[in-house]
Amino acid sequence: ERVRTGPQGPEVAAFFDFDGTIVHGFSGVHFFRDRVLAGKVSASELAATMINGIRGTETEEDFERFVAIAFKAWRGHTEEELYEIGRRLFMTTIAGHLYPEAWQLIGAHQNAGHTVVIASSASRYQIQAAGDALGVEHILFTPLEVENGVLTGRVDGKSLWRSGKAEAARNFIETHGIDAEASYTYSNGGEDVEFLAVAGNPTATNPDRTLTRVAIERDWPIMRFRPRGTPGARELVRTAAAYGGMFG
Repeated sequence: ERVRTGPQGPEVAAFFDFDGTIVHGFSGVHFFRDRVLAGKVSASELAATMINGIRGTETEEDFERFVAIAFKAWRGHTEEELYEIGRRLFMTTIAGHLYPEAWQLIGAHQNAGHTVVIASSASRYQIQAAGDALGVEHILFTPLEVENGVLTGRVDGKSLWRSGKAEAARNFIETHGIDAEASYTYSNGGEDVEFLAVAGNPTATNPDRTLTRVAIERDWPIMRFRPRGTPGARELVRTAAAYGGMFG
């Protein structure tokens, strides 16, 4: 109702986080499982990813270190290969974990003529299929280095986590003539407080404990969708630990 009765038109943007906001759980777990089951992850790669995941990502330096190791495993893959993996995993698994409420909310913004944007710390290969299905043209993502259509295994710039996501959203607002005060942001994580604050209408969506506290303090609206049963980040780390133990 707020979207339907609020300002209309493309100068109003709606920025959506992906994992935990549009889909239930942590979509990266499906890429991880795909590579493990296909025998494409070496013991050393798996152990390094596992150890960095268990150490946690409390700081941006932690996260940059984590993604540097995680994406290193994609070295040598072509972009088309990764897009194909993303399309297949979306059709077979991730599509079933889309929150219908999020889909309806995105549709409300689209009906209002708003510019809808997905902003995620994941790579584009992981979220492009979902964006296509949802009719979302604009995707902000962690860039990966590509040479002649082949990934080098390196991150090409800053990851879209915490300040990186907020910075990417602010750049989009500036370059696309967006009215920040009239725009909307949606996310579930406490690390996205700065991202949520870039627009005049932030909403804590399925918020974790940290974001719930901040939303109450700042009087931000809170929405909660029904869980769909996909493993979350903690479950992914536990799975990685189990695989790591086996390989060890």
